[in-house]
Amino acid sequence: MNEQKLSLTAGIVYALAAAAVIFLFTVCGSGSSAVTVQTSEQGYKGQITIEVSVAGTKIKSAKLVSTEDSDFTKPAIETILAQAVKTGSAEKLDTVSGATFSSKATIAALKKAVEQAQSSSN
Repeated sequence: MNEQKLSLTAGIVYALAAAAVIFLFTVCGSGSSAVTVQTSEQGYKGQITIEVSVAGTKIKSAKLVSTEDSDFTKPAIETILAQAVKTGSAEKLDTVSGATFSSKATIAALKKAVEQAQSSSN
């Protein structure tokens, strides 16, 4: 009888340990760490370089590293980067009126960063 109780207790302990491990891998899985990359695209007057952190498929942070475009386009670029972080995506972002070319370059750089981050995390 004691062997049955011991065996049942051991089975319960193993089942709980397995459930805990599965839970930890699900919640804190290896895919949850962010990958940070820098990308550049040609803006209106020169290169726009951004740094983007991506976890899985979601943009976690994005910042302007440098731009050769005018001071006028810098706020437009930063607006698009903030929009991408807010939505977590580089898809369906609005361009900024008056800075359309630089906006499109920023969106292209964001998409390229997401692709690079995903390929480097695999």
